[in-house]
Amino acid sequence: MQSTLDIAETLVAKFHEEGESLTQLKLQKLLYYVKGWSVAAEGVPRFNEQLEAWKYGPLAYSVRQAYGRFGRGPLVLDRELFPPDDLLIDTVLDVYGAMDAEDLLALTHLDAPWQINYRPTIDRNPIPDSDIAEFFRSHKALDNPVHARFHDLYAARKFGVGVVEIRLAAPTDAQKAGWEGSLGL
Repeated sequence: MQSTLDIAETLVAKFHEEGESLTQLKLQKLLYYVKGWSVAAEGVPRFNEQLEAWKYGPLAYSVRQAYGRFGRGPLVLDRELFPPDDLLIDTVLDVYGAMDAEDLLALTHLDAPWQINYRPTIDRNPIPDSDIAEFFRSHKALDNPVHARFHDLYAARKFGVGVVEIRLAAPTDAQKAGWEGSLGL
């Protein structure tokens, strides 16, 4: 099992390979989806750190501490990395990586693990791994079309069903409006 920071560095490096930058906010949401889908698809989380429910969605505190110096700006690695292909991480990036940080924030706020555990008056609300596992292993996650897209693409890649390898498009304005309506924004 890798550390949370190892997974974070891999995600940042994969964005850099594509000539793209990644902010801390977006990185935190991608880590949440790596953890959730790794439990559902592989039976174990990719990292052990317990995530926390913060105002802006799920957060890995060690990553916040490590990358906090970048504020809202693009993250830079202290060393050059060449991350290997990884089915789960690459699929998370293909589905969720195309979304901007604000859309990912809205999406995580629709997920039960954050909704159940976020308390605005309490700092550092833990999200039990059992809540993440229950949500991502259930059909509740698949009610969301973005999560269903991840599930279908991952299964197609894993089991060799013919899939055209493309970076999936960001959500439409209609999908975003539906999320905002669900959140009361």
